[in-house]
Amino acid sequence: MSVSAGITEQVVPGICQSENVARAITTSAEARRSRNGNVPASVFTYYGHYQISVDRIDRMEHSEAIRHGENIAANRGANRTFYGWAVVAVATVREAGCDAESAPEPGNDWHAHIVMPPPAALDNDLHDEHAGRLARRAVWQDKPSPDTNIA
Repeated sequence: MSVSAGITEQVVPGICQSENVARAITTSAEARRSRNGNVPASVFTYYGHYQISVDRIDRMEHSEAIRHGENIAANRGANRTFYGWAVVAVATVREAGCDAESAPEPGNDWHAHIVMPPPAALDNDLHDEHAGRLARRAVWQDKPSPDTNIA
């Protein structure tokens, strides 16, 4: 913890190689494909940007991760539902030619970005290439039911 002007705040540790990051899956088609072992590249596609929002899922309490996933679905549109996550290890993100960085936000200390090479923001083919690499390395993690006790 650090103290600044009398206010105590949490110091968020940097991201490490062995950590997993997760992208919320909010469409039934993406969830169905992901459950069948084929995470679609669209999960990691965000044209016009080279930073893709993810969560440091290993650092979050399960209830917190679910709450953030549900908020993400609501922010993506009225017809979205949070189904689960596409999970990928930070080391694997780097093997895919991207990077991962901690990017805390108000209300979410465990927010992060997968960072594609900056030209991917302007080149959709390059963007698709990196999104595909990430998707092929990602694994599905279902959202636990509310009555599931996860330790």
